[in-house]
Amino acid sequence: MASHDQIPSDGIDATLAANFAELMGSRSIATLRQEMAERGIAIGSAAIQAAKQGSRGIRLETLQKFADFFGCQVHQLLQSGDLASEGTWPFKKLTEAEFRRASSEMKEEAEAMLIRSARRASAPR
Repeated sequence: MASHDQIPSDGIDATLAANFAELMGSRSIATLRQEMAERGIAIGSAAIQAAKQGSRGIRLETLQKFADFFGCQVHQLLQSGDLASEGTWPFKKLTEAEFRRASSEMKEEAEAMLIRSARRASAPR
């Protein structure tokens, strides 16, 4: 039985490998690792190789890192079918400018939420 932080490998590794290969495109493992690092996502070459080959169960934490990088949910990485060619992948590759703009907008939104939360916490009851 798989531990709580590992996805069981019965049948989904091949699906992950197929989806991952499509998302990875022509990038090398080193290139993908570097792109992920540039976005603050630390991941080892062995984890990328394992996902690419579907060679073992992948830790949920690792799947989440891939999902964060590719802009999707973990379950979408594990779905079978030719989703990308059907145009149903719910994400697109961002240009660096789009990524920076989205990151800036999310940071501003998070800061505003923190300010609102602090105001509510300090308000008299």
